[in-house]
Amino acid sequence: MPRRTLGLGTTSVGSRDEAELSGDRLDRTFLEDMARHHMVAVMMSQQLLIRGLTEHRHVAALARAIRDGQHAEIVRMQLWLAEWFGAGWVMVRA
Repeated sequence: MPRRTLGLGTTSVGSRDEAELSGDRLDRTFLEDMARHHMVAVMMSQQLLIRGLTEHRHVAALARAIRDGQHAEIVRMQLWLAEWFGAGWVMVRA
């Protein structure tokens, strides 16, 4: 089986070089980084909605869709991380 690598260089989420990751390490790193990325998007959207900062209703609708959709994806990724890697909850790093 050919080696699977991401090949995208440094990520903006994890700030690590993923070009050399493969297999389980690649899958776990991707899930952890995407869960964090989604958490930031959910938090940003929630703050925008709570504070009522949008000028346009379409922006508020997008923020609600991001909050709700990405929350569901976070749950899915967390379940996979727990099931496949015995990982605990991934938290956003300050």
